[in-house]
Amino acid sequence: MKYLISILLLVPSLGWAGSDTFANCAFTQECFEGEACEDTTFEMGIEHSDDIPFVMQTMSENIEGDVFDNGAPDATSTLLGQTKTATHLLTIQPGGAARYTVHMQGPMAITYQGTCEVIN
Repeated sequence: MKYLISILLLVPSLGWAGSDTFANCAFTQECFEGEACEDTTFEMGIEHSDDIPFVMQTMSENIEGDVFDNGAPDATSTLLGQTKTATHLLTIQPGGAARYTVHMQGPMAITYQGTCEVIN
């Protein structure tokens, strides 16, 4: 698993410059499909602008996508993004609990468990 994350970190960032920070997320558990969960220190920022509903910014890539919620301040936010090789799903509960899942070809999935601090 650590090997896969190391490869992902070698991919250059796309350099998207968003206008507003929506949330900052920190994940402490990494669950690779078919294996036991392990401790991790994976972080991402969520940016948004008038042109793009959101961008998940990680060390390895920036993923553009859409936000789904019911419009209420205490609603769960679900962010769905797509790249050429994976589908990315981030769910943020009103209290900050967060799950980030990456579904890759194979099929293969990695789930991260942690928290997001919603800024905006």
